[in-house]
Amino acid sequence: MSAIWLKYLPAFLRKRLAHRQVLQAVVGNTGWLFLERALRRGVGGAIGGWAARHLGPDQLGLLSYAAALTVLFSPLASVGVDRVLLRALVQNRNGRYESLGTAFFLKLIASAVACGLAGLTATILSPSSDVVPAMTVIISLALVFQSFDAIKVWFESLVR
Repeated sequence: MSAIWLKYLPAFLRKRLAHRQVLQAVVGNTGWLFLERALRRGVGGAIGGWAARHLGPDQLGLLSYAAALTVLFSPLASVGVDRVLLRALVQNRNGRYESLGTAFFLKLIASAVACGLAGLTATILSPSSDVVPAMTVIISLALVFQSFDAIKVWFESLVR
């Protein structure tokens, strides 16, 4: 059975992909990954533009400062597990659920630690402001959602 999206391709591409199920699966998975990244960047850019117009220079500066403090701790939240998880999922199909669960919880714990460290750093660097530490903690809570990137890595492993 061929993929539904195949009929929307030009004839020369459709001819090359016809009856090549593995290649269709790879193109389909890659397409979903590309769409996810494009959608994430598009929505992020639109929200960023709206926030800049709505907040004005002073509040946008505070927001940017809090976001910069959060970005400093974002590598800690990712723990560098993604490439190791991808290799483990490709090489060992039997223990994939254990690997996914372990990576998810590792990233969840690391993101909670990164959130706390970002808030502590904001409190130390801005002792006279109550707004900056609160904004930093709220923004750094987004790091928790990096835990769900384990699902994205699982889809990447299916591409082979």
